[in-house]
Amino acid sequence: MLSTKNVKITNLYKERIELLALHYPYNDKEHTLVGNIQLIDVMGTLTSTITKLFNNLPSYTKVNVCKNMLCPNYMTVQKYPVLSLCAFDGYINVQEEIEKYFLTEEVDCIEYPSRRKHTFNAKSHTLIELVSLPKELEASTSYADITEICNVPQNYVKPVLWDLEEIPKILIIRTKEYYLRSAIVFVSGDRSGLRVSTGHYKSIVWRDNDRWEVYDDLKETATNLHGKKQNVEFLIYTI
Repeated sequence: MLSTKNVKITNLYKERIELLALHYPYNDKEHTLVGNIQLIDVMGTLTSTITKLFNNLPSYTKVNVCKNMLCPNYMTVQKYPVLSLCAFDGYINVQEEIEKYFLTEEVDCIEYPSRRKHTFNAKSHTLIELVSLPKELEASTSYADITEICNVPQNYVKPVLWDLEEIPKILIIRTKEYYLRSAIVFVSGDRSGLRVSTGHYKSIVWRDNDRWEVYDDLKETATNLHGKKQNVEFLIYTI
């Protein structure tokens, strides 16, 4: 709901609507209300929204190069808006998992009798999704396999309840320093471990004065943090 009293907040919401309207279909009869008011349905997960908004602003790229220049598919570059990391039973060492994620690897080329080199390159920002998995899936499973498991819909896992003070304030990716800007948390009633529960997101911003500020659409101004153990789903880092 747009505020008619606070001009600053009203303008903020207008800018947000204009941004979302570029990425969500709305110009049809089904989404048209009385007075030609357009209804924009943006309900969904944070990952799906970020993927739309940051499609041309990737967190990292994957450069896939064949060692034989005669290969018909010599080099490909894939862009990824979001980096997904697995937390087992709610626990994760972000720095350690980042280092594993960005390791250069080699695989057989399926188009030419040669090897292919995969190199991961971080960009100016890193958007990290935390995917919670049961501990038993970690055993006897390679990291590459776990990376694929992270893409499985989360219909049975518990949230990542994390003390915000334990979140690394600085990440090192390929010798570059990335600074924590915000932790995005999910707020609902009894979530019961289901990722598809209804609720909304809040941004808990880390300031240079070592303080947290909470930004919630249900409140008109930023508030102080109450309770440092939060259901963290996303981390935002920038150079």
